[in-house]
Amino acid sequence: MEFVVKKSDILRELAAVQSATERKTTIPILTNVLLKTDNGSLHIAATDLDCSLRTTCSAAIAKDGTITLPARKLYDYIKLLPEGDVFFSLAENNWVNIKAGRSKTKMIGMAASNFPALPVFPAAGIEVPIPMFSALIQKTIFAVSDQESRYTLGGTQFEICPEGIAMVATDGHRLGYLKIDKPLPGISGATKLLIPKKALATLMALLTPYEDGMVTFAHDENSLFFRVANKTLTARKMTGQFPNYAAVLPKDQTISVVIDSNALRNSLQRVAQFADERVMSVKLHFEANSLVLSAHNTENGETEETLDVEYVAEPITTAFNANYIRDILRSVPESDRVRLILKDKNSAAEFQPVTGMDLTMNRQIVMPCR
Repeated sequence: MEFVVKKSDILRELAAVQSATERKTTIPILTNVLLKTDNGSLHIAATDLDCSLRTTCSAAIAKDGTITLPARKLYDYIKLLPEGDVFFSLAENNWVNIKAGRSKTKMIGMAASNFPALPVFPAAGIEVPIPMFSALIQKTIFAVSDQESRYTLGGTQFEICPEGIAMVATDGHRLGYLKIDKPLPGISGATKLLIPKKALATLMALLTPYEDGMVTFAHDENSLFFRVANKTLTARKMTGQFPNYAAVLPKDQTISVVIDSNALRNSLQRVAQFADERVMSVKLHFEANSLVLSAHNTENGETEETLDVEYVAEPITTAFNANYIRDILRSVPESDRVRLILKDKNSAAEFQPVTGMDLTMNRQIVMPCR
């Protein structure tokens, strides 16, 4: 195997696949990245067996071949090389010669035959606009559970039907839901799939550089596939039944408050400094066109702040985890104001952006502190 590649090109692709490598493992090959030259391109892949990421890179190929090299070490070394061309050539016993400028390095690799076989992208898929998919992830990933014991809550439920697409996540304390009513070509029936959190985070990183374009989504019996430009992300399907979230969505809410998002975010950050670190409870007291946020802690003291809000109902006092509300506010950056909706002081609070709601149903819900 021999090829020449620009440092900037291979570094960009190596950076992308780092998230799919396994750092702590008893299987050494999973810490490596696969390099394969074929059909005039350099193909790069990494996997941790649950997720895999494949990409391609422009290169001048002199001789086809395959090898695996330590993913982190290769990335860190290439990053330090001077700008310009980098020469790779495979030597005996899986050693790889790397030359750039006046630098000459020999890196020890492992045979590509030890690298796990990766799933093949299905023949049929659906195309989803990148802004739509980005919005689905952004408005739900904050509510995915990190508790391994709650397996089916460790991802989002992705719902596809002829009328549009939706995504929902919950950890039992909060819920994020976004439905986009926009028919997409190629969808004939309804499908519900669970997408693992790691795959969501990796996909979000892949989508970030793009303001338009398409994500091609497909699935087979065992895997989920996402193709973005020259990159393909594969994730193992999650099994199990996602909770019936529709049954716990708040109903009959009669109390509505419109709040400046930035003012609320900043106040929460300050007031939370005096909240109990275990539950991060901040008290919210609403009365005529004002919101008083307060917290106290026997070790640090107490504090309160007052915000001007649009509120005309009877006074009410409730309490929520400050971090949960801040996560929700980060998920709706397109709106400078949010609407908080309640039924009573013991009910869940629902946050909705005041703007940017065309063709969508966006529900961000957090349970109160008891």
